[in-house]
Amino acid sequence: MKKLNFKKVTLLFLLILCLNSLGIILLRKFYYMRIKQQFDIEISKKIEENQSFKEETLKKQDLKEQEENNLLKEFKILEDNKNSNYKYSEIGFIIIPSIDVKAPIFEGVSSDILKYGVRAF
Repeated sequence: MKKLNFKKVTLLFLLILCLNSLGIILLRKFYYMRIKQQFDIEISKKIEENQSFKEETLKKQDLKEQEENNLLKEFKILEDNKNSNYKYSEIGFIIIPSIDVKAPIFEGVSSDILKYGVRAF
C-alpha cells in the first residue's frame, strides 16, 4: 500500500471543499434567479390586471358622461318645449335607469299633464 502524502490529501480536501462551495453558490444563484422570474411574472400579471381595470373604469366613466350629456340634452329640449308649449309648471325630472325612464315631473292634477310627463299633486 502506498503512503499518501499529507500535502496531497490536504490539497485534495481543499479542492473538494472549494468545488462543493462553488456548487452551493451556483445552486443558490439559480434558485434566486428562478424566484426573481416568478416574481417578475406575477408583477407583469398584476400590471396587466391594473391596466384592464383602468380601461374598464374609463369606459364606464365615458358611458356615464355620455348618458349625462344625453340627459342634459333631453332636459334642454324639454325646457325649450316647456317655454313654448307647456301650460303646466315643471317641478323636477325623474330618471329610472332599470326601466329606462326619463321624464319631467309637472305639478297639477290634470290628466293633460300625462301627455308631457309625470304628474305630482
